[in-house]
Amino acid sequence: MTPPRKRPATDQASHEPFKVARRGSVPSNGHNGHSDTIVGAEYLDRAAVDEIATPALSVVTSSNTALGSLEIPKSRLPWPIPTENAYGGPNASGIRRSKQAMPPGLTQRKRVERTVFRDSEKHIRNPIGSERPVPGKWQTAVQRLKDAYKYNRIESDEVRLLVIKPGPESDEINAVLQVASDHDLGTEEYSYEALSYHWGEGDTKHSIIIQENWSDKVIKALDELVLSKMAQEGSRISRLYVRPNLHSALKRLRHSDSPVVLWVDALCINQQDDSEKSEQVQKMNEIYRKAYNVCIWLGTEDSDFHSSKAMLFIKEVIDLKKLPRLLAEEKFIPQWASLFQLLKWSWFSRRWVIQELALAQEATVHCGHSTVHWDDFRDAIGIFHRYYKSLQPRLQDSRLVGSQISDLEPLGANLLVEMTSELFRRKPDGKHEATMGLEKLVSQLASFSTSDPRDTINCLRNISKELNSKRKKPLPPAPDYKQDLFQVYQSFLEWTIEDSKSMDIICRHWALREKEDEWDKGPTAAPRLVKLPSWILTAEEGSYGAGEAVFRGRKAGDSFVGLPGEGSYCASGRTEPKVKFGDYITQTPLASDTPGKLVSMSTSEMVVSGMSLKAHGFLIGVVGWTSDPIPDGVIPQRGIEKLGWTQEERSLSAPSAPDQLCRTLVAGRGHNGKGVPTYYSRACLFCLLNETPNGHINTKELLEADDIKGQQSIVQDYLERVRAVTWNRVILQGYPDSVLSKSPMSASPVNGELVGLGPPRTLVDDVIAIFLGCSVPVILRPYRREHSLPQVYEFIGEAYIYGKMDGEAMHDWDKECEFVLI
Repeated sequence: MTPPRKRPATDQASHEPFKVARRGSVPSNGHNGHSDTIVGAEYLDRAAVDEIATPALSVVTSSNTALGSLEIPKSRLPWPIPTENAYGGPNASGIRRSKQAMPPGLTQRKRVERTVFRDSEKHIRNPIGSERPVPGKWQTAVQRLKDAYKYNRIESDEVRLLVIKPGPESDEINAVLQVASDHDLGTEEYSYEALSYHWGEGDTKHSIIIQENWSDKVIKALDELVLSKMAQEGSRISRLYVRPNLHSALKRLRHSDSPVVLWVDALCINQQDDSEKSEQVQKMNEIYRKAYNVCIWLGTEDSDFHSSKAMLFIKEVIDLKKLPRLLAEEKFIPQWASLFQLLKWSWFSRRWVIQELALAQEATVHCGHSTVHWDDFRDAIGIFHRYYKSLQPRLQDSRLVGSQISDLEPLGANLLVEMTSELFRRKPDGKHEATMGLEKLVSQLASFSTSDPRDTINCLRNISKELNSKRKKPLPPAPDYKQDLFQVYQSFLEWTIEDSKSMDIICRHWALREKEDEWDKGPTAAPRLVKLPSWILTAEEGSYGAGEAVFRGRKAGDSFVGLPGEGSYCASGRTEPKVKFGDYITQTPLASDTPGKLVSMSTSEMVVSGMSLKAHGFLIGVVGWTSDPIPDGVIPQRGIEKLGWTQEERSLSAPSAPDQLCRTLVAGRGHNGKGVPTYYSRACLFCLLNETPNGHINTKELLEADDIKGQQSIVQDYLERVRAVTWNRVILQGYPDSVLSKSPMSASPVNGELVGLGPPRTLVDDVIAIFLGCSVPVILRPYRREHSLPQVYEFIGEAYIYGKMDGEAMHDWDKECEFVLI
């Protein structure tokens, strides 16, 4: 028999199936009907190993031997042991590529069944060991090791799977990276689970032993004595260094008596190869869809045992017969508090989990040694959200829940439950149909974070309606990890504006900000760090912020433009955008000579570099006065006067509140985004007559007043809307711009003036404009006052201008302006 050709690949394991025998399907003789003899298999020689050490994922190779060995019958190995005839010698190394089914060694086992009932200040809890790494500590140690595990390039239609050898939790993790084709993935021969977890920020100091062959001896422990003995014997192993949370997950998910096959992004994708990463990310939807189970790893138990209590309590909460007692009796409040604490764990703030859960066939939640089915976990969160208002007064003890929040709506756990149940609709043929477009996904899930901000878009693309339907229109930009953050964001914005025929996206706080330095960049490295232009608004400044900030409560008012397809205004009428983006890709001024240093630039450099956005629209006024940003819903007296409530009206006990005052404080809409309820005027007058001694309207005090608290009164309804609209915004007064004073201007509400609400950074002399294709007015700041156009502006944010929200301004001007935003 002619020996097969050698293939120099380290992890390029074959498409050899590792058949997972389902329970009850194993033949009585213990074999699967295929011969264990390998015919025509290929050698896999060890490739030259490069010396690498990165803070995100360090990989190391050392000479080694085993202190212990794994004795498993041949028929129970994930693939046959190479024989002397097949490989030319008993010590030959390699992983064969025979299309021979594996013996039934792996069992597709249920992690946990869903529960079936029958008739009879740290706000975010990060996994242990996820502290920010200390530069130079472990990286220096890694660099001292001479050999490094080297990923070999796999084909675009292949994936790697991590096959973990059995062993007790105390032993080192021994595994093989096996390659499977996309076509075989998820079949009975290539059955696997996918891991969903939080990367964390800890040092990559824990090792995973990667072996070339299943027959290699298991390394039970690694120490200097072992390494010395292995070096003497000339044996070599490879080690991948991972962060503590992943290491804990792999140890807990490993079985003591049978192999476990997992897909883990940090290990199964070469994170140092941008081309491979782009290819693999594009098909992660299929990877999670084909996994027979998704293992959600929250982390190890916390020291106060909140997590263990919560995991046990979940089974009680979903028992509807017990629920009335759980809600009524005080002795269960600590358990409810533990469940609330569990919702603070960092896994719930990850943006990738949306895709991972939405596509899962089955999912199990693991926290330390506790496990529950995702369906049970999901329903418990839903029930807790349903009864949170009634539980909240009894959860006030900070020793139980830490910081208080007034609403669960913006929390990642609640959004996760709501979104994953709505993302796909099952069609009559059993297939799933995506229901949300990419723009809506990015906008609605802005509070979720990623370790690489470029994944703000990439991690939601595969589950968007555009990628899961037949359409002739251009698809969203494909992931490209050779691009920097600005290039990714600009490509998304350009596609979004063209696809939606709307400029509303620039008014939303949707983008994750650039990482601050090299150590904050996470497990991937962009070609450069950049400073984003003003027309890309970050989620951190949105209504509730992003990540941990969500638990601190409301940060800003609700968006005026709303979610895509759910807008309430049409300030620009039925016009379509006229925009032009700078050609950033052909420019180079943004490159930094210092790795990890944010690039800053002057106004002229921004324009030259192409980080500009040119938009057409109309200039309708200039800001002449603003209040301070409204804190905690306290409407200042001076602002109330600017909106028309004067001392004279106070003394005369006016029969109704001024219309522009009543409507401006609620942005001209009710809670449902429709018209203002008729009773809002009466509620507004009540608030004006019950103002504080200094003339302010304190919405918080009014809401907590005995005659309002606990009642769904019209005053409460109005005040809650006022708070949601005015929070951290300014009341502004504007005048027609002097440059355009000769243009015919429409009558303004009060003596020709414009009044409304603007973003907190609004200043006197900022301009008020309406872009074509934008549903609300915007505030812009000129870099220099010029009569020549186009003029360069900083984008400040969206605004509400009384009497200009439904296209009225479009009839007043016939001269378009060009605005260059930087």
